[in-house]
Amino acid sequence: MLTSIAPENLNHLQNFVRVGNVTEVVDASRIRVSIPHKNNAIDIWTSFAMGNQPLPQSGDKVLVAGENDQSGYIIGLFPSTTPTTTSFHLRQEAGTQNTILTVAQGDLKLRSEQGGIHLDAAGEITMNSQQFDLSAAKGNIKILDTSYQGLRLGVTIEKTKLLLGKINSTVGRIIEKAANVYRQVDNLHQIKAGRMRTVVDGTYHIKGQRLIEKADKEVRIDGEKINLG
Repeated sequence: MLTSIAPENLNHLQNFVRVGNVTEVVDASRIRVSIPHKNNAIDIWTSFAMGNQPLPQSGDKVLVAGENDQSGYIIGLFPSTTPTTTSFHLRQEAGTQNTILTVAQGDLKLRSEQGGIHLDAAGEITMNSQQFDLSAAKGNIKILDTSYQGLRLGVTIEKTKLLLGKINSTVGRIIEKAANVYRQVDNLHQIKAGRMRTVVDGTYHIKGQRLIEKADKEVRIDGEKINLG
């Protein structure tokens, strides 16, 4: 049987029911509470005596029961601030089979303390907002057929690897800048252009087993010195 014993009659906490202050919250099973005892305070790890309780915040007062000062159970919570009451409505949209969850004020958060969150739908999953942010330590995206439409796309990636079967691109203008570019083509590399210009500050080097250049009209070679053979 648990009883409340006056602090002056105890050298250590035992068989107690006392009010303490929350100093650290790890999860529902590891909540550090500081319990005043005589002229000092004793820190013990506690957990909720009953499940499905809201987690306290640092600074909240809790009512703790235990047999000794090694651990205890929280049987009462006294928040330091008045919790905000958020009203929500779950209703069936008239004339449809849509179920709507409405929050009148504030944000709506889905949180799983120890497990994951899974959204499964036989039909479409649609999201519409002014801004969409996605953050994760690691992610996998598997989509059979994907289409993207937008005005601007900015990408910053430290390292990337692409394994593609075929790329078809239609672009109005391409501007590329790189420190070094290395390309390897096992078979044919063909470029068809209306005009082509190459500007090289240093040496322009071409090497091949055979070199064939053909012009329908005129060929010009200009240099201070031209060596053939």
